[in-house]
Amino acid sequence: MTTGEPQRLGPGDIHWHKLVGAAPDGTLLGITVDAEGSPQLTALLPDSSVRVQPPGTGDPVQLATLLQESRSYEGGRALQVERPASGQGFDVFLTAAGDTRSVSECRGDACGQPSLSADGKRVLFIREPRY
Repeated sequence: MTTGEPQRLGPGDIHWHKLVGAAPDGTLLGITVDAEGSPQLTALLPDSSVRVQPPGTGDPVQLATLLQESRSYEGGRALQVERPASGQGFDVFLTAAGDTRSVSECRGDACGQPSLSADGKRVLFIREPRY
């Protein structure tokens, strides 16, 4: 990774969504996306083998944190991205005063990386087509 030239990370059929970091042994840690578009925690080991956490076995809170899909704010407010069981799109939800409601109408698109404005009156998020 120090040559300055682009290098493929693992097999060509892996779609890296986000690199999270590197372990002291040279293992690269990140998030890949499977054929259905679902994120998975993935490690690229120093021997170039790949270890993908099987679907449904990971910690959803940890994954959401790494993807910047959930954020907590003072006053008990929180933003979270949720994926419906249908697998179609992602929506952003705001929890405030014990009430949770959708603040996006993504209709199959991927909405994510939510953030609350400095004055606490607006929710900002990125919306992109899934396909």
